[in-house]
Amino acid sequence: MLQQPLDAVRARPLVRERDGGYRVGVVLLAAFGLTAFASMQMHDLLSPFGVSALEWVLLALFALNFLWISAAASTAAIGAMVLLFARRRRAPAAELSTKSRTAIVFPIYNEDPAGVFGAAEAVLDELHAAGVCDRFECFFLSDTNNPERALAEEAVFNALREARPELTFHYRRRTINRVRKSGNIEDFVHRWGDRYDYMIVFDADSLMSADAICELVRRMDNQPATALIQTLPTLIRAQTLFARTQQFAMRAYGPIFGAGLSWWSGGAGNYWGHNAIIRVAAFAAHAGLPDLPGKAPLGGPILSHDFVEAALLRRAGWRVEIAWDIAGSYEQSPPTLADMMARDARWIQGNLQHIRVLGAHGFDGLSRLHIASGVMGYGSSLLWALLLIVGIVLAAGEDPGLSYFSDDSPYPMWPVSDAGNGLSLALLTAVVVLAPKWLSLLLWTAGRLPGWSRSWRFPVGMFIELLLSAVMAPVQMVSQTIGIVRTLRVTMADGPRRIARADDSTGQARSACSCRTWRSLLQSASVPSCSMRRNLSGRFPLRFPCWPRRRRHSWSPSVCRLRPCSSRRCSSRRSAQFPPSRSLRSRRAAVWLPATRRAFRTPCSPRSGRARAATSLTDTGRLAPMTFTRRLDWCWPGWNTRSGTIALSAH
Repeated sequence: MLQQPLDAVRARPLVRERDGGYRVGVVLLAAFGLTAFASMQMHDLLSPFGVSALEWVLLALFALNFLWISAAASTAAIGAMVLLFARRRRAPAAELSTKSRTAIVFPIYNEDPAGVFGAAEAVLDELHAAGVCDRFECFFLSDTNNPERALAEEAVFNALREARPELTFHYRRRTINRVRKSGNIEDFVHRWGDRYDYMIVFDADSLMSADAICELVRRMDNQPATALIQTLPTLIRAQTLFARTQQFAMRAYGPIFGAGLSWWSGGAGNYWGHNAIIRVAAFAAHAGLPDLPGKAPLGGPILSHDFVEAALLRRAGWRVEIAWDIAGSYEQSPPTLADMMARDARWIQGNLQHIRVLGAHGFDGLSRLHIASGVMGYGSSLLWALLLIVGIVLAAGEDPGLSYFSDDSPYPMWPVSDAGNGLSLALLTAVVVLAPKWLSLLLWTAGRLPGWSRSWRFPVGMFIELLLSAVMAPVQMVSQTIGIVRTLRVTMADGPRRIARADDSTGQARSACSCRTWRSLLQSASVPSCSMRRNLSGRFPLRFPCWPRRRRHSWSPSVCRLRPCSSRRCSSRRSAQFPPSRSLRSRRAAVWLPATRRAFRTPCSPRSGRARAATSLTDTGRLAPMTFTRRLDWCWPGWNTRSGTIALSAH
């Protein structure tokens, strides 16, 4: 992959586009109109005797914050209109007739090998059951620098290769981790990309069903001018209070935002780094990341690569689409609020680097808008904090010696307060901030909210999610503001921080040890979600509506084939508890994939969430560490001293 210049001439689109363009003007017009009206109301309330310099600063911060939330509300409103008048989702075709070859890519960095390899086996097993597995090959691209984890990956890979000889898996580990995940993908494209037409990039904690994968390949075959199609992942495997709240919000409000974003983006969509299909030839020719001028934290190699790669593909004339209507794309969320803060601390620097990308020549206007939204994803917390600080300073700095008497009149001149303006501003702010919630409630009432039935549990769950999000939002605001300040203060970025997965039992202790005392006080709101790692429906009196109860199953070696079991010993919860990651004993990798389309018919259905697939990757007993031998019959070299890569293959 050639490194693309940051400034270049934009190429003409490969095909004539009829979507996008004017549509974003509708969103911006609505956002700026709401912001102008709210700013005028705020101006009238600030001071009856004129606006001071500090009050002008307060008004500017208020306008910026309101513009951000009104743009999100406008996107949600358009998405609600799309869902209301859109056709019902049609079931994808059962067969996939294609001549293209697709690589399923799993980048790994010090992950639990059982979970990652089990997820890959689940995906390939579904494709094998659909009869299209011969068109797909799976790659494990490891950047693991922990020797014990590396041995565990190699051992589990050998066990997987022996257990499933009919599936095609490849394993490669880099010993020189250049440019992190983007460098890992770049190395794969450089070495083996010419063998495949498309690649589907996964995260270590993401999954996709066979129907979704086949639909992505079908759309890429039918749209030769499209370089990337991004799906809308749904959160799964939530077992804590915080994670279940995030999962409910994603299932309830995610389709609205996804439909609205896809409507006004058109062919200038975005890329979120995983659960997307990419045309390898276009990616190799036009998506090489440039180095930003200057030093860290805002210069050097681009850390948050996905937004920039989508902008580079769009600059070369390719279409980048967001497929909100494809179901069967899943990912996990951090289990606790502290883990979410650790993930934000890792991503803040990459998003702040996009400030220097905004002014690059040749980028599409919608691509700049996507990049700006990524910056505002964390910058809005800083603006909110500054707004509160300025408001407190204004309230504390009121002149106590202010006189309401003049020499001309013996009567006092009391300040006039317009209660009507204050009430209208408060109502407008509430409507805009809560727009995704009441829009999803209206769609649920009309029966047009995807995946939800008309059950009373939905509004109850929405009310509980509203209370919890109101409690956690200030804590996240303070944490992200501190992260931005720390990032801008350092001269060299710290190493990547490992994120606790949903099945990582040590994430809570690690996050607690890494936090300082004064910051731990702000994170005290996450104590309930940190401590309740057990099944909430059985151990906690608050039962969240529309979150499925667990069902006991006996697991068969084949993934996604479930047999109901009446015995209490066959517990899906015990199957999901893995031994410590450093142990090479046999383990079961629990992943979430629907056994049938009926299982995930609706989140409110009692059947939903029960299809929990599991596979045994190793035989009973201790696995012996693998010793590398130089075999000449490998399809790729086993060891490359120049780049420091280890390549294994299974056929």
